[in-house]
This record gives sequence, structure tokens and C-alpha cells, in this order.
Amino acid sequence: MSNKLLIFTTASLLFLSLLFFWPITPNFFSSSKQLIVLLASLFTSIIFFATIFTTKSLQYRKNPLSLAIVIFGLSIILSLLINVEGRPEALANKGGLLLALSLFTYLIYNMGHGKTIKKIIMTTIPWTSFLLSLHSILTLTLGPKLDFLPIFMQAKSFTLTGDYLSTLLIIIIGTIISLNKIKNSSSLKILNIVQIIFGTITSVAIISLMLPGGALSPIFVPYIETWAITLDALKSTKSLFFGIGLSNYSSLFTAVKPLSLNGTRLWNLVPQTGTSEFLTILTTSGLLGGISLLYLFFTSLKSAKKTSLYLPLVITIIALVLTPSTTPLYVLFFVIISGLNDDDQSTLTLSQNTSSFVAIAGILLSFTLFTYGIKPIISEYYIGLAQNALKKNDGKSVYDLNQQAIKYSPHTTAYRMSYAEVNLILASSLSQKKSLSDQEKATISQLVQQAVTEAKNATTLRPNYSPAWVTLAKIYRNLINVADGADTFAIDNYAKAISLNPADPTLRIEFGGLFYQLGTKSEDTKIKGVYFSRAQSEFQTAIQLKPTLPNAYYNLSKLLETVGDYESSYLAMQKAISLLGPDNTELGRANTELETLKSKLPNASPVTTLISTDLDSSDLATPSPLPSPLSGGPVEL
Repeated sequence: MSNKLLIFTTASLLFLSLLFFWPITPNFFSSSKQLIVLLASLFTSIIFFATIFTTKSLQYRKNPLSLAIVIFGLSIILSLLINVEGRPEALANKGGLLLALSLFTYLIYNMGHGKTIKKIIMTTIPWTSFLLSLHSILTLTLGPKLDFLPIFMQAKSFTLTGDYLSTLLIIIIGTIISLNKIKNSSSLKILNIVQIIFGTITSVAIISLMLPGGALSPIFVPYIETWAITLDALKSTKSLFFGIGLSNYSSLFTAVKPLSLNGTRLWNLVPQTGTSEFLTILTTSGLLGGISLLYLFFTSLKSAKKTSLYLPLVITIIALVLTPSTTPLYVLFFVIISGLNDDDQSTLTLSQNTSSFVAIAGILLSFTLFTYGIKPIISEYYIGLAQNALKKNDGKSVYDLNQQAIKYSPHTTAYRMSYAEVNLILASSLSQKKSLSDQEKATISQLVQQAVTEAKNATTLRPNYSPAWVTLAKIYRNLINVADGADTFAIDNYAKAISLNPADPTLRIEFGGLFYQLGTKSEDTKIKGVYFSRAQSEFQTAIQLKPTLPNAYYNLSKLLETVGDYESSYLAMQKAISLLGPDNTELGRANTELETLKSKLPNASPVTTLISTDLDSSDLATPSPLPSPLSGGPVEL
């Protein structure tokens, strides 16, 4: 019975983690696949400890591969324990995934079901590969024409694994397994032949679309920059051994982002992981994580040598070294390891009491870990419901559902940021009423206070996460003219966000826009001059960071026009127009404004036109005006 359950669990993990998704959470793929991994780990643990109870014995292997799985799992645990910042996010994503897969693999491998798991792999992957090939062909050819499907499923970029690189790798591995089956079988395997045909056609199609300029061309940070970021992470003793934290790669990236990337199409990209998964593990979990992963690679390859799983394992490891990680890729890697069969199994006989205690304790611990692991997925479910309620303008439901998300994951920064924004939106919406009762005024004040509190909680949870400080700064910005001192708080928090993300030109434009609006509202000539000077400095910094960003020149032009420097404003507007591109919808408006500036020039004649062929399409937007006072009255911060 236990053997059948194990077969079902492993086959379900391999099949569903590659193909299953659900649109009830914001993260269609990661949440659903993470749930499948957690369930597989739970069921395997129950089977393992139930076997101990019934057989009164413990099966284990004393070999390098078994040790490598344990060491890798421990390295992840140590990284989670030592790196406090971002730990909830790490457990909800990669940290929880790697721990669950390590546990799953260790238990199955030590139960000695390698031959059974190998058969499951050799059967399931070709089927999965065939289904992925069929789905990919339909999506790439008919997807946009199938109006009955949700919009996201009509896109060419939609694939069941979550990304086409994973899809391609699985199809290739499935094709290799099918070829191997045909080679080693005397009978004709129709499924494998069909899979090879479909797999080959699909692989060629995907590869052609992934070439530079193709519709599926992946956007990766170059390996040189990825390596440079890794070296930056390993400078301190703590991060050298334990990394910066499994969820903190984006924070490190923004802090040390090479300026060379601003000259590429990656200028506004903030990756959550490096281009190489091995380098990402080295960065986020230190030498302990990186070396333990290498050890796991080498010991698994040694165990897989001269088996039919060797080539699939080699391809999977190469993918983990050269490409970013995905849940399907990690599932494939760990399931293949669990299917390796070494004839060195040992058995430890236990007494009745000991086996009962170990079994009960193990099962209870498994349920506890599963309960903890599923909470972030429940939170994601509520966030998904909140987004749907927002589309229906159901403010109360949005508020309540965000509260539920925080209830299950109180230390997740993104939920605190979302809740802060919801509170501010509701306060602003309520304040639009012409006549407010005392209760409504009190509610507005409470919502504003809660918005500030939740945004502060986000910065406390992740003090090195720039978006958290941006959220707090935007909330204070929206409270200018509403609460005393909000302008100072907004400036201070924008400055903090920029210190954590110094190479982001759009953040500089946003910060400069705040100074610009404060300057236009100030009645003190000296203070006005200081604000305008700060605004100009930020706009010029944005231009230095990315000389081909039209909106930086546009905002600088508007500022210079405000202070009366029409010639410089005209030049800046010309530069913005030259960078827009002929098909940009903002071009007409910009040309009209250029003509207006031309009429203000001393000699009413144009100055030298600035031309650039390095186009970077961008919408032109002046800084948003400061908010009007809330109807509910002033708010004390």
C-alpha cells in the first residue's frame, strides 16, 4: 500500500509541478507549484514515518549522495536562521521550496525505492513533454485567436511551466528519454515516437523564437554583471559564509547595479534571481550553500553514471549552472536524484516504544511544517481576491481581504505595503464626499495613520528594500497639505530609497518631481530657489544615469521653463523629442510644447537641434501635483 502511495505522490509531483497552475493568486505558477511540492513532501513524510511504525525499523543510506542532500538542506536552514531580513519571503518561495524538495528526496532515497522512482521518471516525463509540446504549438499558432480563453492564456509567452526556457528543457529531456526507450526496446513505442516528433518540432520553434529579437527572447543580466554582483555579496564575513538571504537578491542588485546596464534594454529590470542559479545560491546562501550545491551536483552525477538518468541529470545541472532557477527545474533535479539506486541500504531495528514515538513525532512535525508552509499560499489567495475586488471598486472587500492576507503572513513586506496603499486610497476616496460626519472624519484620520504605520512596518521588516521606502515616501507625499511635516518625511524617505537604489533614473525623476512641486507651491523665494535647485540636480542625475531617457529631459525642460531659462528649456525639450521616436503617442504634445517654448526665446529663433538615434521609448510625464487638503481636516503624524 505504501509503495502505491509513494508512486502516486511522486508521479503527481512530477506531473503537476510542471503542468499545473491556477489563476486564483497573483502568482499563477509559483503558488500552485509550491503547494504541490509541499503536499508531496507532507505525504512522503507520512509514508516514511508510517513505515517506521509498521516495520519497527528505520531504513537509511550511508553514502556521499545521502550526505550531500543533508548538507545542502542544512546550508539552506543556516542561511534562513542567520539572515533575518526577508526570511518570511524566503520561506514562502525558494527557501521553503528547497527545504521541502530536500526532505522529499532524502526520504525517498533512503527508503530504497530508486528503481520504482526511475520507472516513474521514464514514463511521466515523456508524457509531460508531449503535453507541453502540444500546448506550446497550440499557443504559438492559435493562442491569440482563441477568444474564449482568458487574455493571459492567449499570449504567446504563456506556457504551463511558467517560462519557455523550462518548457524547452523539459521537452528536450523528454525527447532524450524517448530516444533511449526506443533504442533499448525491441517493441515499437508509439507514444515515444509521437513525442520525439512533436518534441523536435516544438524545440526548433521555441529556440527560433528565443533567439535575439525573437518574440520569446529571454531577458537576462549578462554573466559578467551577475558575477560582479556575486563578488559584491561576498565581501563581508557573514555574507561570505551564509549569503545575503535567499529573498534579498533584488535588494543587492539595486544597491550595486552596474551603470553599464542603464545603456541596455535591462535598464529598468530588477531581477529576483541571477542569470546563473548556482551564482544565485552562492550569493544568497554563501559559500556553504554554493559548495554544498556543487557537492550535490558531483555526487548525484557519480551515482547516475551508467544509468538512463545520467543524461537528463547532466542537462538539468547545466541548466541550473547557466540559467535562472524555476520550480519545475528544481523539481526535475531532485526527483531525478531520488530515482538513483545505490545498493547500500542499511536497516536499524527499533523497539515498539521507540518506533511509535519516532512515527508520531515525525508525522506531527510534518503537519506543523506543512501548516507553516501553506500560510503564505493562503495569503496569496486573499491578495488575489483583493485584486478582483479592486477591479469591482469594492473598497471594503479590498480592505478586509488585505487584512486576511496579513493575518496569515504578518511579516511579509509586500502585504504591508499593499495594505498601506489601500488605507490611503480609501481615506482619499472617503474625503471626496461633500459633507462628512464626525465619524467619517475620524475614519479618514484613522486610515491615514494606518497607512503610515503599515508602510513603516514594511521598512522595519526589510530595511534594505528600496521599494518599501518608496511606498512610505509616496504616502507622505500624498499627505503634504494634509499633515504637518509630511514634506520633510517624504524627502527623507525618498533619499533613503535612492541610497538603496542609486542607479535608478526613474526614482531620481520622481524625487526631482517632489522638489519641483514643493518649489511651485512655496511662497518664500529663497526656499523656492532651494527646491528648484534640488529638482534640477535630480533631473540631471537621471540624465547622467541614462542619457537616452526622454522623460528626464522633459522634466528638466519643464523646470527650466518655470525658472525662466527658456533657451536651456528649449534644448532639453528638443532632446526629449529626438529620443521619443516617430511613432510615440506623446510626440505631438511635445512638439506643441516645443513651439510654445520657441515663441519665448529671446530672438524667437530655434537653437541647435539635438539629434540622437539611440531611441528609448518612454511616456512623458510631469511631476504629479501635490494633493489638496483632505476634507476630514488636518492629520497629525
